[in-house]
Amino acid sequence: MAYKRNTSFTGYKSRLTVDESRELANAARAADRQRVEQVKGMERASSQQITELNRLSNLEAKADAYEIQNLAKFSQSLNSALQTGAKVLGKEYIDRKRIEAMDDYRAGLAGDEEALARTALNESQVAEIDEKINELEIQTQKRLTEAERNEQFLNYEKKYRLLNAKKIGRNYAYGYTKAHMMEAANGFLPWFINQTNENQTEVEFEDGRKIKVNEYDTLNSAADRYAVENQLIKDYQDQHNISGVNTKIVDTYLTQNVVKQLQAYRDKKLNDDIQATAAESIRLQQVNLDTGVKSFKIDSTTSLDNAISNILITGRALHFEAGTTGSSGEANKNSLKTTFVDSVASLESDAKVIAVLKHIEAKKYEIPNLGTKTLVEAFPIEFRIADLKADIFAKRDDNITKKIRTDTNDLKIKGAELKFRASLPEDHPEFMSYSQYGVEVDKLQQTRQYGALPESVTIFNNLKNFSPHRLSSDNSAAAVQKELTRFGSIDTKTYVSLSNEDKEKYQSYLTKDMRWDKTVSGKKVINEYLGDGGKFNDAMTNAFLGPNKGLQNSATKSIGLQNAIEYAKDYVWEVKKDLKARKAFEGQIPEGMDEDQYYFEKAAEAVVQQMQRARGNNEQTAQTLYNNGNPFALNFGAQSDETIFINPKFREGDATTLSLMSKKKLDENNFKNVKSIVENTVDADPILANTDRIFESEADKTALQFIVSDGVYDGESLLVQKLAYIDPKKRDPFTLGNALRAKFNLPEVKIETLPEDRKRIIEFYQSQGEEIRGLLASRYPKMKERGIDMSGLISVGNLHRAIDTLGFDHTDMDAGDVATILEENGFTRKQFDEDDYIKHTVFKIHVGNLLNTAIAETDNKLVAIQKVAANFGSGKHWYSKSNKGVTKSVLSAYYHGWNPDTRQDFVSVFEDEDGNVIRRSPSEFSSETNNMNSNIIQAEIEELVEPPQYIKGSNNRRSVNPQWKNYTKNKEKLESQKRILKAIESGDEDNFYGILGANIQSKSIYYDLLSVFGRKNFDALRKKAEDRYFKETSFKDSPLRLNVAFLAQRGMTKAFSDIFLEELKKTEQFYMLESNE
Repeated sequence: MAYKRNTSFTGYKSRLTVDESRELANAARAADRQRVEQVKGMERASSQQITELNRLSNLEAKADAYEIQNLAKFSQSLNSALQTGAKVLGKEYIDRKRIEAMDDYRAGLAGDEEALARTALNESQVAEIDEKINELEIQTQKRLTEAERNEQFLNYEKKYRLLNAKKIGRNYAYGYTKAHMMEAANGFLPWFINQTNENQTEVEFEDGRKIKVNEYDTLNSAADRYAVENQLIKDYQDQHNISGVNTKIVDTYLTQNVVKQLQAYRDKKLNDDIQATAAESIRLQQVNLDTGVKSFKIDSTTSLDNAISNILITGRALHFEAGTTGSSGEANKNSLKTTFVDSVASLESDAKVIAVLKHIEAKKYEIPNLGTKTLVEAFPIEFRIADLKADIFAKRDDNITKKIRTDTNDLKIKGAELKFRASLPEDHPEFMSYSQYGVEVDKLQQTRQYGALPESVTIFNNLKNFSPHRLSSDNSAAAVQKELTRFGSIDTKTYVSLSNEDKEKYQSYLTKDMRWDKTVSGKKVINEYLGDGGKFNDAMTNAFLGPNKGLQNSATKSIGLQNAIEYAKDYVWEVKKDLKARKAFEGQIPEGMDEDQYYFEKAAEAVVQQMQRARGNNEQTAQTLYNNGNPFALNFGAQSDETIFINPKFREGDATTLSLMSKKKLDENNFKNVKSIVENTVDADPILANTDRIFESEADKTALQFIVSDGVYDGESLLVQKLAYIDPKKRDPFTLGNALRAKFNLPEVKIETLPEDRKRIIEFYQSQGEEIRGLLASRYPKMKERGIDMSGLISVGNLHRAIDTLGFDHTDMDAGDVATILEENGFTRKQFDEDDYIKHTVFKIHVGNLLNTAIAETDNKLVAIQKVAANFGSGKHWYSKSNKGVTKSVLSAYYHGWNPDTRQDFVSVFEDEDGNVIRRSPSEFSSETNNMNSNIIQAEIEELVEPPQYIKGSNNRRSVNPQWKNYTKNKEKLESQKRILKAIESGDEDNFYGILGANIQSKSIYYDLLSVFGRKNFDALRKKAEDRYFKETSFKDSPLRLNVAFLAQRGMTKAFSDIFLEELKKTEQFYMLESNE
């Protein structure tokens, strides 16, 4: 229950009296409440004002932010634009200016005046350079030559041009300087090498030592080399740099490039030094081995054993350092074997050779990686004793042969010197009397070195038969005039024959060097144009015959033609002299070619062109052509051969006034009459039986005089050679010539007096049977090769051609073999590199040497041929499997005329009279060829083997053998070819070729030709003949376009037939090389 107090009071609520204190308190409270409200109102008003101000501030801030954002975007765009312009437009401009400067610099080096003008020196700069050069002369106390002043001026000029380039602009100066530094860097290495050879400037070291720059190659210290190199780099920079040039350009484009070149040069020089040292060590090893072999004794083998051990232990590393190609071990082994064979082969005693071989067969050496073994055990292939013996004794034979050849050449040279001295004028200090000459010859003959040579008899007979021959005054003067007119000098051979007066008078014209006409290439060029059957002969003969004279004249019988050809041989020297005097080809002469030889070739070609144009054309008469300077103008309207030439010089004489050469040619034409006499005589020896008819006059008997060269028999006359060719007894020219001379009681030639090689050939020929002699004398290559084969020999020419058809040539020879052959035959390396004829000759000699080696090892011809062929294969032995391809191909080419790899026929590879191997396509053969005949085709028909006509096919059914079809086709084709050849050989003028229906024979020939060639090739051949027909004849109609029955003129048909026959003889199936008949 709630507490309730006991006391209580009553308030004064009901009182109404004024209470001032209360009122004051209420007033105070009211005032306070009013103040509070006022404050709250002011607070509310202030808050509203702040809110409004914030709102206004925010709006202004947003506006500012928007404006700032726009400004930022603009600034960024502007900045990007500026950067793009700087990077693209500015860089492009800078690069363009730099490239422009580089182009100007290079153009200036090439002489471009406009480019040079941009950096040209002004007058004050030129004056400054001259002043500096003068100061240099004062400092060095040496007057500079004009060349030295120009060199100094150019050096200063380059620097001033660099300064002038800076005036054009910074970018242009940068490019110009860059180009200058790059160009300077390119020339550093040659300058450096020149300085280290010639510069005597001294480089001083801190320790006081001084080294000359030109001692650089002898310095062994790397520090010394670096000092010289640094000094030269600094000098080079000073030469090509100027103050103020950007050092980055100099370092980047000059210094760094120079340092790289110098480092590469150091590396190469170091490598060269290492290789040279190693090569010298290898040479010394070879010398030691050679010394050991020569000092070898059975009881003293130390020197040989030490030399071999040294090569076995250190040789491999030396070959590696020397940069030997291939395996260094193989190179060391081959070097050891080669040196050993060469050294042992040089021993004089055969017993000592065997002793050395027995020693190395038993002696054991310490061989790296193989242990202790003998050379035979370690290297069973290279040091097989049987092979070593063969190599050594073959080398001994070669050494003896080389010594004989060297001594023979020495004897010939000494003999020539004696002849020369005996031919000099008596008042000449080196003149030798004839009696003294004889004494000197006897001295040479009595020496063991020369007296025992195989050719000594021939050489000494020649020397003893020599008597100084001097021309008469008139002939001497004529000889001098001829030499000087043609060559401007006198050859030694001509000089010794001159009269004493002319020798003294023209001694200054004696040529001291080999004249161009005495070189291999010079002789070849002269013979090409002036020789028998040369270009002069061909061009003049072809022009002379012409389309209307071919059936009426013989070129060899026309006096005018012979005179024209002889005239041309003198006329060409006048043309050459005129061309050279006018310097017509100055600046066009190939480097390395003799000027006189070049002008001769040009003159000869000009004369050939005059001959070819001697017939003129329809718009130009012969007289006009002659008046215009062509001395060979031909008048085809002439009534006789005597007036066919406009030039009166060609018709002044007759046969009695011709030169000896022309007479000789005319005499040769009588051979056909001689042949007719021999063939129509019934006698066992028709030639000796008709000597009185063959040699009717004393002039005819001059053909029985044998040819002499240097006092020695050198062959028979051309008439005797041709008589031997048709001799039924098949005697050689030497034997027949002696028989004919005996018939007329003329002196005969003793075979003992002949050179050994010629004597051996004649005796071999005489020892053969009549059949073989006939084959050897045949004009047909297949017959001749058959004769060589039947006689037991191997033809070097045929073997050479067989190897040539496989694509082998001089490039497949070892460099040492080439060098040996060049030395032995007197050729220089330059001649070999420039003359294809010499290359062919060297390769043929190489094949002959290989054959000599092969036949020394075997008597089997097939093996010998394969041994030669194997030298061009990859196998180690001739019978190796890898050599089978090449040996088989060469055998096939040798015996059958083609090789199975290339199918290349010998008809396109043959040997000319000089021994050159010549390749020609069938289209290149002339219409005068005569090498294919019906007998050859008959032999090919007989060689065909007929296969079975039928064979068992599928299901055991009989079918026609495809090989029999091919056999039948080939036989029919050969039969057609034989019939055509027989028609050609008959010489029947009623035979028409290439025309169907001209007569009965033409029809048969037409279809045989179609069988041989096929329709396409036959039509092409007829088209070719038709083109010539219209060009060379005056006929307007072709027998191929008209009905043959319409052809009333025999001339039209015959003209076409003759031209077609000429083209036919150029084809592979019917080509004919000219016979000697």
